[in-house]
Amino acid sequence: MANPPRRIEKTVGDNDVHVILPDSTPGSVAGYSMDGYGGVHPFGGAPAVSGFAYWGGWDIARSITLSPDASKANPAGWTLDGYGGVHPFGAATAVSMSAYWGGWDIARGLVSWSGSAGGGWVMDGYGGLHPFGNAPAVAMGAYWGGWDIAVSLGGPSSNTGSQHRT
Repeated sequence: MANPPRRIEKTVGDNDVHVILPDSTPGSVAGYSMDGYGGVHPFGGAPAVSGFAYWGGWDIARSITLSPDASKANPAGWTLDGYGGVHPFGAATAVSMSAYWGGWDIARGLVSWSGSAGGGWVMDGYGGLHPFGNAPAVAMGAYWGGWDIAVSLGGPSSNTGSQHRT
């Protein structure tokens, strides 16, 4: 992959998170913005996508990531809700989850696995990493049990966007 997906940091006062498609160029940057309600919006010539989860009026969407095989011709990825639900959009398929915290807004970040078109990891507020889809379990790194301090997650291709929740 010549141009890996890039992450754009959220700016102060901006409730959206962004991901850039891997086939973007410096002169033609395209990708998606996810609003706090889960809406996935194209920018820079990226095609519109459908099938995303949407919670109108409820700011529960937390993160967005692209599938490793995503492109302008094949837009695909997942969004994350605050309870740990992983939701496909575009050409991505529904995936199984290893963690879900119904009623507890503790999910913080989402990243896809470059070794699989159908999986990745969810990070909780304590720093715990939980696989989804075909991704393997990973050795635990930093973990702050009982202290909701972890705020975002990135991978080697940085094809993710996570919000810092204040």
